[in-house]
Amino acid sequence: MSWWSYLTSSENYWGSDGILNLIREHVAFSGFALLIVVVIALPLGVTLGHFHRGSVIVLGLANLGRAVPSFGVIVIFAVSAWGLNFATLTATLVLFALPQVLTNAYTGVAEADSATVQAARGIGMGHWGVLWRVELRSAVPLIASGIRSAAVQIVAVATIAGYAGAGGLGQIVFRAYASNLPGEQVGGAILVVALALAVQIVLGLVQRTVTPAPMRRTGLIFRNRVALPQPAAA
Repeated sequence: MSWWSYLTSSENYWGSDGILNLIREHVAFSGFALLIVVVIALPLGVTLGHFHRGSVIVLGLANLGRAVPSFGVIVIFAVSAWGLNFATLTATLVLFALPQVLTNAYTGVAEADSATVQAARGIGMGHWGVLWRVELRSAVPLIASGIRSAAVQIVAVATIAGYAGAGGLGQIVFRAYASNLPGEQVGGAILVVALALAVQIVLGLVQRTVTPAPMRRTGLIFRNRVALPQPAAA
């Protein structure tokens, strides 16, 4: 069976192992990991950026996240006492995506226009008033970009969940590989790419919606932006 025949055969879309159910599992699995990342990284990055503290730590985490391959972390979990399961795969996705959201949140707040911040403080705004009404407003595009990029990467890496039998579209790829069905394997890979592109487009529209109108720049806010904070001068 060719990849085209696999993707256009209606019987492949239904049932517990059907494409539609596997897409649902893949989205749920990825969304859960992204939620954990946002809950941890967003408040931490925003708070550190507001107080201009921890730039060295944030930069170190960002570099570590780019240097350590997700597959290597999965192998470590696989040979450990925990084994390869839903929990360890979720931990891998969180570790992989957290530095990007943390870095963008930190930099977006820390690099808010200093003149505007000083003016807000001059009219009597406190720390949290400046954060909510000035710094976060200017940081929204960068924060949204970090979340969008992390979401796309999570969707791609979550394919490995199929190897552990945790569900998702990766199950198609690994099952087809084990059964020597190249057409089905390619079809599964195409579905992963299509899902990642769909997430990219949807979150790009969300990013544009939440960005204040004066800050919108066509072609800029739809671009993946990964901010790297610079360590504070000694």
